Amino acid sequence: MISVNGISPTNEGLSDYPITKQLYLHTDKKPHEAVREFLLWILKSDQAARITERVGFSLPPSD
Repeated sequence: MISVNGISPTNEGLSDYPITKQLYLHTDKKPHEAVREFLLWILKSDQAARITERVGFSLPPSD
């Protein structure tokens, strides 16, 4: 990991880290129930959070 201006790209410093990339998830219409459930799983589940962390990504805290 590369620190920038003394800020490391860790979960604790993520909101202040100057080099980030947004991931947008779009559908062309109201999603079918299976797609909706998958998107909610990505955004809300502990299992998805562990997977994204294991592959080197970090999700912002959910509101």
